[in-house]
Amino acid sequence: MESFKFTASVKSGALSRVFTIPSDATFEDLSEVIQVTMGWANIRHHRFIVGDMVLQPPSQLEGDKDDYPENEYLLSDFDSKSMRYEYGTKDEWKLYLKRTGKVDTDDRVAHLLSLSGYPPGELMTPDDYNKAREANPEPEGLDSL
Repeated sequence: MESFKFTASVKSGALSRVFTIPSDATFEDLSEVIQVTMGWANIRHHRFIVGDMVLQPPSQLEGDKDDYPENEYLLSDFDSKSMRYEYGTKDEWKLYLKRTGKVDTDDRVAHLLSLSGYPPGELMTPDDYNKAREANPEPEGLDSL
């Protein structure tokens, strides 16, 4: 089984996650992995931007011809090595995802390989997160599991 290795990070680099996910996973599956690794509860709107396409949950589609349901597209359908994941409509979190490689695995599950930065919490805005980081620096060794 082939899996893609992804790095998800905020633009400042202060928060990142590295994980693998099966190449035949949908964007809906990828969203679930992001939600878990970020400590979020999937209570805000989200979307992927891949090139000119916007992929989001079917319940969020508003009839725009450039929006596509995330549950109908596989990660392997796209050659793009980078994309953006936006979470929330006000004070949006913008995660930049980069496909950094392929891994042969024996299972069909996602694996968290490393993390840096505290999980931001569901209700934190990016500004709140940055203020909390400044007030409470990360403990040593948090950057890898």
